[in-house]
Formats: sequence, C-alpha cells, structure tokens
Amino acid sequence: MLADVSGFDLENRLVLLGPIAGEQAPQPIAYDTLIVSGGARYNYFGHDQWQRSATDLKTLEGAFTIRRKVLEALEAAELEADPERRAELLTFVLVGAGPTGVEMAGQIGEIAHDLNGDFRSVNVDDAQILLVEAGDRVLQEFPPSLSAKALRSLQSLGVTVRLNQAVTDLDDGSVTLRAADGSEQRIRTQTVVWAAG
Repeated sequence: MLADVSGFDLENRLVLLGPIAGEQAPQPIAYDTLIVSGGARYNYFGHDQWQRSATDLKTLEGAFTIRRKVLEALEAAELEADPERRAELLTFVLVGAGPTGVEMAGQIGEIAHDLNGDFRSVNVDDAQILLVEAGDRVLQEFPPSLSAKALRSLQSLGVTVRLNQAVTDLDDGSVTLRAADGSEQRIRTQTVVWAAG
C-alpha cells in the first residue's frame, strides 16, 4: 500500500494513514509487530562536498552504483599499462566500520576473490580494500567479541582495516587520512564508499 503514515495508535496496535492524492485517508492498518524505518542520511561531518566523490549505500541504486564502480575499476585496471594508475584503480576505500561499512568491505573482498583468475594482466589479489574507522574497533555498537570476530573475517577476505584514522580530505582521486599521532597519508583511489555517520 502506498500511503503516508500520520501516526500510531500503540494501545490498539494500529498504524494511522494520511490522505492519498487529496482523497479520504485509508482505514488504519492493524499490526502484530511494528517496525518503523524512517530513513537516514549520512553525516559528512561538515564536509558535504565529499558526497560528490563518495558513493553511499542507503538505496538499492547506491548498491548497484558501488557494484558497477568496482567492476569498472577492475576492468580498467586490466587495460592500464601504468603500474601507479593500475594500483589506484585497484584501491577501494570504505569510510566507516559500522555494519554498513563492514558488510560492504566484505562484499568487495568476496567480489575480488570470486573474480580472481578472470583477468589476464591483473592479479585481483593485488587489490587493496581499505576499511577506515576513526574509532578503535570495527562494529563499535556491538560487543568487543563480535568486533574481533568481524575483524578476523574481514582480514581473511583481504580487507585492510585502518583503525583510529579519520578522513581529513576527499576528492575524485584520493582520500587523505589522519592517524591518532597526527600524521597524514594521501591514498590515491577512484572508488570511495561512504558508510560513516
């Protein structure tokens, strides 16, 4: 049903609906279990311009875009003769090690693993999948034991996890990270996935 939710009657377990296209509001919908998912936006921490250069994963369209970018980068690396440019194409940076970032890093690792041997001049094992997290562990919302297990799983897929590192700059060709000691590193990449905030 396409409708706008106008409210909830929790006591009677009803979802209240607003009028559709100027017509009378539909009857309330009874429920057994209510899950409210109002949507979300990523936080670019005062750098909204980064949204232009980093793909996010809040929609199905975003998932398709990320998959396409990963496959295109691998195909472009196959044709690239310059080793520095090839390394840039084979570097995938994911920002934010919450559930979305961890899942996406694992998926890119699996894609690379599944495609190993499909290319003539590119060794997909050379791909760098970097998961960047400003905090001190992945999946900070979960118990430490689950964070440790997720970290081991990511590493087994070839993902390099960079903890205690924050993004300080991001553009169409690079990501700059600042470590806890204040040192900065600029990483050349054509594929950035934003999963922070």
